[in-house]
Amino acid sequence: FHLYGGLDTKISKLDFNTENASSPNRIHSIGAFGLKGLIQSINYDMQVSSQSIIEQNASGERAPNRFISNPFFSIENEAIGKMKLKFKAWYKNSFRIPTFNELYYNGIGNVKLKPEEASQYSIGFSILPIQRNFLLKFISSIYYSEVKNQILAIPTKNLFVWSMQNIGIVHTSGNESRIEMNYEINPRWTMDCKINYTYQKSLDFSSDNSPTFKNQVAYIPVHSGNGDLSIQRKNTGIQISIFASSLRYALNENIPSNIVDGFILVDVGLFTKVKVFASQEIRFQFTLKNCLNTSYAFVNYYVMPERNVLFSLNYAF
Repeated sequence: FHLYGGLDTKISKLDFNTENASSPNRIHSIGAFGLKGLIQSINYDMQVSSQSIIEQNASGERAPNRFISNPFFSIENEAIGKMKLKFKAWYKNSFRIPTFNELYYNGIGNVKLKPEEASQYSIGFSILPIQRNFLLKFISSIYYSEVKNQILAIPTKNLFVWSMQNIGIVHTSGNESRIEMNYEINPRWTMDCKINYTYQKSLDFSSDNSPTFKNQVAYIPVHSGNGDLSIQRKNTGIQISIFASSLRYALNENIPSNIVDGFILVDVGLFTKVKVFASQEIRFQFTLKNCLNTSYAFVNYYVMPERNVLFSLNYAF
């Protein structure tokens, strides 16, 4: 077995260029101590982490200082058989403090926000049923979490005046699945494909007297997924990306007037890589984004760009 531990401290400061704005400072320390090892082909990992947050704001009200500890535990078997079947289960208790923008941003921030606290459970598996020049991998997991004081941006006065708010209790359950395929057609040509799907029910359990009780939380789709297909000849290729989302609700009350329509986006890109030195390369890519010219919005009434182009240049060394 192995014992491990560590400590990380961040000092953050936020400045605004507007009058009478907040000027918060934060000292955020994160420590962890754990034990991991192997017992009869089962890998285990046990960990306890702690967070200390010291908040200051010379220009006004500040968020309170906080200290909290969280446990984590996971088990995973060694790969079984030729198909390398693996199972993994884990439990995690987590804690997320509000960001500076969520606390202090003018007109939107809320210094009375409470941190998010979550208990998360997951169990899943991975399998490699096909290996050789055609590689197929399947990964899937189901999960459940209970979140207290989930932080969400919600319109308060009207559709254009938003504020950060806590939702008392949110129960989330779902599934994440991924398929990965790689086909080496010949030494020059390769094809790579990845498909992801997420099913997520995030329901408001704050109060059984509320009209939003057991309603899907705002802006979280039940179904979403994406796929990437690339075909490459040596260092040049084409990539097709698809992202899909089911309908969502602009508010926690799941009524027809709050529906934000689902959408499908398709991007097509051309890329090439050029070797500069033995271990360095430049990658050029031209992408036609939203090539179907789909009208869509992640947030109600904030329409996203229609068909547009993106040029990118990456230098790896």
